[in-house]
Amino acid sequence: VGSHTICQTTLHHSVQRFISYLFRIVIEHLALEMAEAKKAEGNAAYKARDFSTAVNLYSEAIDLDPENHLLYSNRAAANLVLENFEDVAQDCKKCLELEPDFIKAHLRLATALEGLKKHDEALEVISKALKIGKDGDKGKKELKKLAAKIKRVKISEDKSSRRALSTA
Repeated sequence: VGSHTICQTTLHHSVQRFISYLFRIVIEHLALEMAEAKKAEGNAAYKARDFSTAVNLYSEAIDLDPENHLLYSNRAAANLVLENFEDVAQDCKKCLELEPDFIKAHLRLATALEGLKKHDEALEVISKALKIGKDGDKGKKELKKLAAKIKRVKISEDKSSRRALSTA
């Protein structure tokens, strides 16, 4: 009788663990499905140019699927239009933690840094990004355009500060 009770107890614990495992899998699957639905709603809001709503929907999706780099990238895109540059930079950095070679995140990060007047940091991001991916990528072309723009701004700022110093 004693060994029969031990077997039943062991079986009972195994069944409980298996049920817990299945439950966890189902919950994770539902969360991912819900995240995809929120992402689709966010994409629709973005296309409708309702960027604040898009940001909120992407945030809800991130809460459900925090390991999906595209959600951070999409939220960064919406925030970029809203000129929330600090938020863009934060999302792009998280996106790049998850997917280091994602060119769009590098481009959005560099654009945000430019918006924050952190030109040297933006150029560093661009330099790093240009070393990954294919040369014909649209993202790389955009990075090169942005680098040229930032360099022009820096030259203009340098001239302005030299003029200010010479008149002082």
